Amino acid sequence: MASSRTLPANRRLFVIGDEARPRLLNWRTEAKHDIAIAEHLGYTRLPEPVTHRRTVEFHKKQRCWMIQDDLTGGHSFSFRFHFAPGLETKVRADGMIEVGDKMNGARLLIAASGVKRRTSFGIAILIPRLWS
Repeated sequence: MASSRTLPANRRLFVIGDEARPRLLNWRTEAKHDIAIAEHLGYTRLPEPVTHRRTVEFHKKQRCWMIQDDLTGGHSFSFRFHFAPGLETKVRADGMIEVGDKMNGARLLIAASGVKRRTSFGIAILIPRLWS
């Protein structure tokens, strides 16, 4: 029997395969912005399959990041965000979630677009638990 201090006989704690088949669709570096577009098929094994495509843009002049997730297929989903203690979170009048750090002025805006139905919406702030 293996304890938490020993490796299994095959010396592999975790096995990560290529079931999701991630692939980079586009990568551009330009004077005003950089952009990367990638997708994976990891959720196509579900009863209601979904393809996940993510676009990441860095706007150099504004020094801001834009991350867009596109999910195609029929499936219910929810996003959960875990924020560090001490950050301020609020739902703005326009429906966007704003997360701010008073120490350095950093700000994160989260918006949902193209959502057909929103059944519940809330913010949960999880505080890390210290284990003894």
